[in-house]
Amino acid sequence: MSFEEFGLSPELMSGLADVRIKEPTPLKNEVIPPALQGKHLLVKHEAGDDGVFLIPALQKLTTNGEVSGTRVLILTPSVERVKELDETVWAMGYHAQISSAALSMKGIRTEQEQAMKDGAPVVIANPGRLIEILENHKLTLPHVDLIIIDEAHGMENYNLVSRVKDIMQKVEGDPQVLIFSGSNNKAAQQLSSDLLKNPQVIGFDDDAVSESKEKAKSEPEAKKEEPEADTNDQADEEFELDQEEVNRKLAEASVSVVLNPEEKEEAEEKKAEQQAPADEEEPEPVPEDLKQAYIYVPPRAKISTLLAHLEKTLTDKIVVFAASKRTTDRLFRIIRKKGWGVVSINKGLKQEYYDERFGKFTSGDMKILLVGGLSATEVELDEVKQVINYDVPNEVEEYKYRAELVGRGKAARIVS
Repeated sequence: MSFEEFGLSPELMSGLADVRIKEPTPLKNEVIPPALQGKHLLVKHEAGDDGVFLIPALQKLTTNGEVSGTRVLILTPSVERVKELDETVWAMGYHAQISSAALSMKGIRTEQEQAMKDGAPVVIANPGRLIEILENHKLTLPHVDLIIIDEAHGMENYNLVSRVKDIMQKVEGDPQVLIFSGSNNKAAQQLSSDLLKNPQVIGFDDDAVSESKEKAKSEPEAKKEEPEADTNDQADEEFELDQEEVNRKLAEASVSVVLNPEEKEEAEEKKAEQQAPADEEEPEPVPEDLKQAYIYVPPRAKISTLLAHLEKTLTDKIVVFAASKRTTDRLFRIIRKKGWGVVSINKGLKQEYYDERFGKFTSGDMKILLVGGLSATEVELDEVKQVINYDVPNEVEEYKYRAELVGRGKAARIVS
């Protein structure tokens, strides 16, 4: 079969072309049709062919029109998988304006909490972090109609199966469930037994689910297992912060601050994002004759003010700096709906996607470039009419780096 025969939306087809997926693999041919029909599935799956579940997930979102709240929930045991899947969803869903929120154990908690409150259409999460946010803020998941369990075999450690079950208690309605696992181990069996309803089994014996149900009746739930000494991805789920390292970095930065234990992780993340490379030269002083503009607005009016400002200068090449990927995602959706040429790049974006989007801006195909979580020293800009600080940087040095784009003739003016 071909992707056209699956009836995929033109926007999703364009997204597949962007990530160079041209023809469905044999596993995609087996999985995508029943997944689009709404069936529950248990699939033997190795990492590397993530389109097998992301394609039907994104297709459901494109056919449902305007989405309200989180509709697709993807649970995975690995921190790295959260990041990887988030990038792939962004790339595949780019033309369909589908955004996602990544909730990993190493992420910035406040941003993740806001993403859940905002109702990102797709949430990709480590079970531990998600249930923590849901319980702390007394949140539920009333709109989810598709749940994907990725690497179910990896849920065997750290009692993740019970956390997945706790999350399911927060889900309202009767969502479709797809389970993908490298093996039919105890974790996969428990999840299949508890979550799947009349499933189709692909890659395992047809009686894999029925056997799981029989074992579930005869065996109590496994107790929490102790982690092995040399775990990698699984150890990410129970991430522990090196407090001595945080204190050392704070001391280097000459910052005296008292943090709650739960905030130390956020401080390290933000410090890493804002800190320039050690061998980077100090920025030159901002020229005295540099033309700068500052627009004071309350936070609730920032987006509308930005849109009004952009509308007056649509013929210019403009760079908009924001503090995070989450902010650029939101701005991208709004600006794209206006029909203005916009692309976005952010910290952690795969190089091939970065090059493609940045190339569209430098070639003039797109007039607006959104930059999330990156320093001006990391973006090779030239001949830009405006530099806009949607979020004014916390570090004076970073402001100087951006101002230097104007001082060196690479931009005409800077607006904050």
